[in-house]
Amino acid sequence: MRTGVWKRSPRSWRIPMRRSKLYREVRFSIDIGNPTEALDRIRDSKLHERVLLFREKREAADLATSLRPLGGSSLKSVKYLKRFGQESEEGASQNAELNVAYFVNNSTPYTKSGYTLRTDSLVEAVKNVAPPSSNFSIMKVTRLGYPEVIGKLVDRGVKDLCYLTPWLMPISTTCRYRAAVKLLSDQVSLSKVKVLHTTTPFENARIAKDVARLHSIPWIYELRGEPHNTWLSTIAHRYQDEAKSSERYRLSRLREIEAAKAADHVITLSEISKKMLISSGVDEGKITVIPNSIDLSSFDLAGEQSGIERRRALGLAERMVVGVISSLVAYEGIDRLIKVLPDLPSDLVVLIVGDGEERPVLQALALTLGVGDRCIFVGARPAYEMPSWYGAIDVLCVPRKNEEVCRNVTPIKPLGALALRKPVVASDLPALREVTGGFGKFVDSDNPTELRCAIIEAIRHPERFYASKSFLNARRWELAGGNLFEVYRTLRSAGA
Repeated sequence: MRTGVWKRSPRSWRIPMRRSKLYREVRFSIDIGNPTEALDRIRDSKLHERVLLFREKREAADLATSLRPLGGSSLKSVKYLKRFGQESEEGASQNAELNVAYFVNNSTPYTKSGYTLRTDSLVEAVKNVAPPSSNFSIMKVTRLGYPEVIGKLVDRGVKDLCYLTPWLMPISTTCRYRAAVKLLSDQVSLSKVKVLHTTTPFENARIAKDVARLHSIPWIYELRGEPHNTWLSTIAHRYQDEAKSSERYRLSRLREIEAAKAADHVITLSEISKKMLISSGVDEGKITVIPNSIDLSSFDLAGEQSGIERRRALGLAERMVVGVISSLVAYEGIDRLIKVLPDLPSDLVVLIVGDGEERPVLQALALTLGVGDRCIFVGARPAYEMPSWYGAIDVLCVPRKNEEVCRNVTPIKPLGALALRKPVVASDLPALREVTGGFGKFVDSDNPTELRCAIIEAIRHPERFYASKSFLNARRWELAGGNLFEVYRTLRSAGA
């Protein structure tokens, strides 16, 4: 009779299965993005093995369901949906209001990231440019279960932010989809929404598409990134070729294109993304580029002055500071900057503003290399502090890895540095050249010597890399808000 762990652990009956070859094969198939292969392995196994693999079966089934075509609703009938949309359709054309629902993944104050910064900046900008006669209003609506799903409680005092909160979070992908459609449809009816706007990933598009169809309103799909390539960047390099040919990668990419084709209008962050969509068959006439932008009024002499004070508070007044202002994830390549730090002047420090899963890895690396005292991690900071953190640095470094997601997706982080006339040292990638307008020192971040020399040059000759006023003026949120309002107005007029 077995004792010990078998008695103490309530899950111990699964331990032998976790050690089996079948479990490892099923787990690998799921992790590498082949849920159908995993389900086939489970189906062909013995009865007791299928019972023990019930969690893996559910996980694989949910992943396979999430990858289904956008055209195929998982609901049994359109009548099921129309129960939630009929009421608002009767009064849809009886008023001239322009109410927009912005269906987003996450939001401040619960999440601080480039994603939420762009969302908040666009919302404020479009509110400011909308004329009073337009009867314009916009509200953010977060995904199902947010922010509880990230372990935070809802603050009902946040203005213009609505939540899709079910009584009980559904377990399966299909049930979560149904709940999201029901709750979002209720919000659309309650607020008399005339335009529905959502962002990547395509799971949001699936929900927005069906809700917009129910209420006979136009919807917008905003491509903020490439989820398939973001997922690929998390796979170990030796498995990336296999992951790139996987069901998850191929179908996720296809669903993003399907979403763009199905939407009434598409917004991209860059010309790179626009060209990719056009080459995939998306109508060029319905694509608008609204790039990441900057609030120049926040990045002025006051930001520079508060940056100097922040340097003093950190004890860095007499030192050179290379800054990283970013989410701490592997593809940002921050480890490469830390690895060249021992070869840079001893009075130079790296200031890292941001947080993420790579933070403990980066801190351990700095200690291993003997530069722990020269790497200052301050964590994620609120948006209103950002001008002072940009003001505290001498050079901004963006050493992103040469991966698909980094080549195509434009980050927001270099613009704050350019606005304060701080030189940018960045990896030589198309997305980084576009977002900076070419104003920066671009290097092969795989080459430590090149990165080190570029940092020294940027510190000694910052004036070589200043952005032009015309470029910065073209990257103001006011312009972005005006372009977005025009998209809303045009869609409302077409759907009136």
